[in-house]
Amino acid sequence: MDTTTLLNQLRKERDELSATISVLERRAGVSPAATRRASAPKRHGRVMSAAAKAAMSRKLKEIWAAKKRASAARSKAAKARVKKAAA
Repeated sequence: MDTTTLLNQLRKERDELSATISVLERRAGVSPAATRRASAPKRHGRVMSAAAKAAMSRKLKEIWAAKKRASAARSKAAKARVKKAAA
């Protein structure tokens, strides 16, 4: 099959499908523009500045370090109790 013929056939099928979709949308009471808008990607959330990201990063690192220190202290205390109980 010739490429030009194939392209023409595909365009014809596309036009027929578009017409069918339009008819179904009208029957359902949905405007074509509304369906396109509904499928458009939406931006969610807030945009943070670089300074705000850096500040949040520093704060989280402090929090994580504090948790790590607390966990290490608990682990060290537990090891000491086990060693004392074994003695």
